[in-house]
Amino acid sequence: MGLAESYRGPSGKILPGLRANLEEALGRLRELFQQRGVALAYLFGSYAYGKVSSSSDIDIAILLERSKEGLYSSYREILLGVR
Repeated sequence: MGLAESYRGPSGKILPGLRANLEEALGRLRELFQQRGVALAYLFGSYAYGKVSSSSDIDIAILLERSKEGLYSSYREILLGVR
């Protein structure tokens, strides 16, 4: 499961305020994951290591306790709000 989304302005640089929006989205994802039976979720890649560049994306791995219908659509809705 993956989601690619552009977070860059016309210059190709990451848009100002993305970090604040990312923190808000991660908080909302934590709440969602606690409610929906997620066994493990973690951020990896450049954001996790603090080495964000203009070509960075946001990498999140999710392990479900059991099949959870609708989790992907909720996850996608939250992340599409990060702009």
